[in-house]
Amino acid sequence: MGVAETELDFEDAVFVQQLRLISVHRKRIENCILEHNRAYQQRSYWQRFSLLSVGELERYEKILKNEWMRYFLPLSDADEDGIDESELCKIYRKNFDDLDKSPLPAIRPYVSERFVANGSLHIMADRLDIGWHPDYVARLRGVLETPLVRKGGAA
Repeated sequence: MGVAETELDFEDAVFVQQLRLISVHRKRIENCILEHNRAYQQRSYWQRFSLLSVGELERYEKILKNEWMRYFLPLSDADEDGIDESELCKIYRKNFDDLDKSPLPAIRPYVSERFVANGSLHIMADRLDIGWHPDYVARLRGVLETPLVRKGGAA
């Protein structure tokens, strides 16, 4: 599957819209789509061949969500007061970049491929379990009200 085909399949995906909320560069979004797809395929393979213990993906996603919170929860109630949208996007784009480059926990000690963790974050963002913009749910309301039909999806 080429990048152009991937872009078409996931152009309106919730996780892509989330990245656009903070003005992530299109080349970076293409990479995120690839990570999402690779993680989805890997997770599907593990599930199809019963290579996961009961609740393993859920436990792993809780660990990843805790990592996400370290980067995205405000330190105080006043942290975002009076900040214009452009500055807010800049702050959260930096948070996304920092998380994306951080040494995320592996699902298992011998699974070290970054796409598993990073792609799993995109799968979680696609389900709106996490977000890249502080007001992501309200901003994506229109996307959420229109059912998306696409290949793949989130495991």
